[in-house]
Amino acid sequence: PGLSRPLRVMTTVWLLSSLWCIGLALQMGLSFKQWNQEKIEESARCEMLSPSVAITVFQV
Repeated sequence: PGLSRPLRVMTTVWLLSSLWCIGLALQMGLSFKQWNQEKIEESARCEMLSPSVAITVFQV
């Protein structure tokens, strides 16, 4: 009985934060350096795929 309210609050915060992070997660992706039209697997970086989309999303 004493933990039901904190659990509801924590669950609500967790669900809302999960929903709000979807927009950011969709903008991220792996990019690779290329050599002779082949990507170099060791050069993988996680970064924004399209900076113009990021500006639009963060302005909302």
